[in-house]
Amino acid sequence: MENYWLQGKDVLGVTHFGDLVPEVMYFGEEYEKILLELIDMRIEYKLKKLQGNKLNKNIKEEILIKKQQLKDQAEKEILSRLNALRKYLRTPARDPHISLEEIFRQGEKRNIKKLFAPLMSYFHKRKGNPAESEQQ
Repeated sequence: MENYWLQGKDVLGVTHFGDLVPEVMYFGEEYEKILLELIDMRIEYKLKKLQGNKLNKNIKEEILIKKQQLKDQAEKEILSRLNALRKYLRTPARDPHISLEEIFRQGEKRNIKKLFAPLMSYFHKRKGNPAESEQQ
C-alpha cells in the first residue's frame, strides 16, 4: 500500500459503490481540483500514520469536509442532468437527434422569468403609480 501512496495512488475499501460515485465522475475543473486535493490529503494522512509521524489534528476533519463537498456537488449535478432529461423527454417537439451534451446545456439555461424578474418588477411598479409615468 505504501508504494501506491508514494506514487500518488490510493486504494479505497467501500461497502457499496455509492461511496465512490463522487470520486469517479468528472463535473468540471473546480470539481476535479477538490477531488485531487482530497486524494492528496488522504494519502498524506495514511503515509504519516504508517510512518508514525505526527498527524495534523484537523486533517481528518478536512478530508470529511471535502468528501461531503464532492458528494453534495455530485448529487446536485446528477439531479440537474436528470431534470434536463425529464424536461427534454416531456417536450413534444423535441429533436430526436440532439446530443446529451446539448440536452444538459439546455437544462442549465436560466428560467427566462427569473432572468427578467428585476426588469418586470420595475415595470409593474411604474404601471401601478400613474403619477410617476405622467411625469416622464
